[in-house]
This record gives sequence, C-alpha cells and structure tokens, in this order.
Amino acid sequence: MNGLRKKLLILRSGNSGGISTVAVRLLPKQEMRVRFSYPAPRILSMMKAVLFDADGMVINKPRRFSAVLSEEYGIPIEKVTEFFDAEFYPILIGKADLKEKIAKYLLLWGWRGTVDEFLLYWFRAEHYIDERVVGDIQRLKQAGIKCYMVTDNEKYRTEYMENQMNFAGLFEKVFSSSRLGADKPNVEFWKKVLDDVREPVESILIWDDEEKNLASARQLGLRAELYTGYENFKARMVEYDLL
Repeated sequence: MNGLRKKLLILRSGNSGGISTVAVRLLPKQEMRVRFSYPAPRILSMMKAVLFDADGMVINKPRRFSAVLSEEYGIPIEKVTEFFDAEFYPILIGKADLKEKIAKYLLLWGWRGTVDEFLLYWFRAEHYIDERVVGDIQRLKQAGIKCYMVTDNEKYRTEYMENQMNFAGLFEKVFSSSRLGADKPNVEFWKKVLDDVREPVESILIWDDEEKNLASARQLGLRAELYTGYENFKARMVEYDLL
C-alpha cells in the first residue's frame, strides 16, 4: 500500500438482527480519527421513587360513576352531578363525611338500600385495575424503586382501594386528598407528600393524567409526566431506564 502504514477510520456502526456492523476505510497514521454514531441516548435514571395516579392510570374505568348511576337507575344526569358539583369538594379533602352528605340525595334518586350498600355499589362500579401498570409497579419494586399512589379521593373509597383493590399491599403508601386536607392541584398536597417520602425532589417521578395536577407538583421542582396511555407510559419509563 505504497509503503504507508494505515489506520482504520470508523465511519458508522449499526446493529441489525443482533449482528453488529461497522463501515471503515484506511488512513495514514497521522490522520487517524474515530467517530461513533449512536441512537438517541436513554435518560440514565437516578429515580428512587415513582408516584402513580389512581383514576385514569392504575384504575382504568370505562365511565364515571355518575354516568353509570344515571343509566342504570334512570336518573337524569343533571340530578346526579348536582351532588358532585354542590357537595363533593369538602368531602374530597376530608372536611365533610360522604355518608352524611349523600343521604338526602339517595332519597331524591330513589335508592332503596342503605348508604353503605350504595357506596359498595359505587366503588364496585369503578373497580377496574390495569394489570399492565400493576405488573410494571411490581417490577420497579423488585428493582428497589419505591412506589406510591397519589389520589384525589374521599376516605371511604380510599379505604376500599387499599383493602379491596389491594393497593395497601402494592404501594409503599397511598396518599389521598381526604387524608392530606388538600387535593393535587394544590401545592400543599405535594409538600405533604414530600415530607413523608423523604427523598430528594430530583429523585422522584410523578405520573398523572391531568396537567393541572402536574403543574402544582412542578412548582416544587418535581419531575412530572402526563399519562396519556399505557404505551406512552411504557416507552417513557424505558427512556428513564426504569423499565
């Protein structure tokens, strides 16, 4: 080769079907260079805790309970939503009791059973667990990642989720608006969660299906991702190097 010592220049590398390939050409030793081309890098994860939304993520119910009740019992939807619009927020943050507030509405709706029977009917109507997400949570736990649930729910449904849906066993803890005295759009909710989790904010990842909930979390420097569906969630968690 005209007496010149030659070196290899790596132009590009690739992987197809499990077989690595390179393209090369020869250069004199003085011009030796090495260039690598990689796919977009994954986010190397420093996460120690992942916080999961309940309704809309771990619980993947097809319809709101108000729609179920209206359809199955022939109650005009506006009569059902009247309760939620007028009464529910104080119940949601633990300032009022659901059983006490809903009793008069059950009479208006023509419910013939007890208050407890109604609540059981309600909670069972929304008992839809996404086992794909549950499987991923179990894998995270096996890898040493702490998993928590963060939910806007009143106290009786929170207890139902912990005991009947086994979320008390699945998660390190269930953080509920009814226990914290604030809901997720309120930054106070996340402050109380942080006080309990006791991990640096940069090591905590939050998933929620409502942007208003994420906005309040981001005010504290938390990394927050919008849940739009399982496939998007799984792909993003792979980028975080968590799954």
